[in-house]
Amino acid sequence: MAQKYWIAQSDSFWSDSSSWSFSSGGPGGTSFPTIGDTANFDSSGTGVCHLDQTAQISGLYLHDAVIMSSSALMIVDGTISMSGATVLNLDTPGSYFKVFECNASPCVVKSDCTVETLVLGNGYFVNGYEQRTDATIHLLKDLYGSSGFGTWDSSFDVPIKFDGSTRQYVYNTAGCIYPTIIIDKA
Repeated sequence: MAQKYWIAQSDSFWSDSSSWSFSSGGPGGTSFPTIGDTANFDSSGTGVCHLDQTAQISGLYLHDAVIMSSSALMIVDGTISMSGATVLNLDTPGSYFKVFECNASPCVVKSDCTVETLVLGNGYFVNGYEQRTDATIHLLKDLYGSSGFGTWDSSFDVPIKFDGSTRQYVYNTAGCIYPTIIIDKA
């Protein structure tokens, strides 16, 4: 289990080992993150990361970062945390995030994804990136609103579809504004 840092200064691919380091701003050449690893995107790597294969990792921390994919999935078995001006632009439905924390402006959801626990902090979700899509967040557990700044962009509302197979809760500690909420239970 390793911490790996995106260090690319220009557009590159997830699978390119020269874009990854064991330290922020360190030398490239480490393998790309896989199961058990945590991928970190901070100011040391300013290039766009193109997800060219399914990424299955333990954690993902994004700050002022852009990850794009037109066909690959992302599976995060731990926490994904987004802050700053971060874009996670995944076009293919089916990505999975155990805990999704949004403190970014915006958190972009462009295709259907499954989330166990969703935490909306000082950020907001938009549906698509400068375009309208029909993305839905399929929520398996609970929804937390932890900041008065947390909101959904009203022009690009991302619906939350609660699984409904068990008891699920919506927690709101500071006046969060929520999107369309759907209970998916017959």
